Amino acid sequence: EYDTENFTKAGSCSVCGEFAEEDMTCVDAMTFTLNNTGTAYTVTDFLCNYPGYVEIPDEYNGLPVTAIGTDAFRDCAEITSVVIPDSVTSIGGSAFRNCTKLTEIIFSSNITTIPGAMCFGCTNLETVMIFGNVKSVGGYAFSGCSALKCVFYENDEAEWNKITFGASNTALTNAPVHFESIGEHTYADEWTIDSLPTCDEN
Repeated sequence: EYDTENFTKAGSCSVCGEFAEEDMTCVDAMTFTLNNTGTAYTVTDFLCNYPGYVEIPDEYNGLPVTAIGTDAFRDCAEITSVVIPDSVTSIGGSAFRNCTKLTEIIFSSNITTIPGAMCFGCTNLETVMIFGNVKSVGGYAFSGCSALKCVFYENDEAEWNKITFGASNTALTNAPVHFESIGEHTYADEWTIDSLPTCDEN
């Protein structure tokens, strides 16, 4: 693994000035912080020059990854797709704020709250997959997500209407929501970014 201790968030070494090498893996680009009880990790930072698809691991050093910290991926303009594993139960505010090339995000099925400003300013975000445990969406979580056109939701419309939406989330609430299934797909398919159905499937 890379030793990223001296790398800035933009991906350059604060000591030598060099950028992270091209063969750096997605996990190499993440900073993991052990919790106070020594039982789980939080992703607290990311080297923002890492491009493309980001899959957060469900464990690190033999322990579960249970959280994404506040601002962890903020301003990482090169990432395009994100998968958050079911091990993650909490996400900090502004975690993916201003990730302007982000187009798709799959949430953990164990998330109950989508935090405030999580995807604020993600102007190219088109597709969001939300599982049925979500009870609230924080203010400005999807503010500025003007390209959002496809929301997949695990439960039915009645359950969707029970979710508490904070201020400035019209990009999410006005987007088409596909309840329970899409075409031949159901949530039992364990969708990934590659297998995610398109918005045109009905």
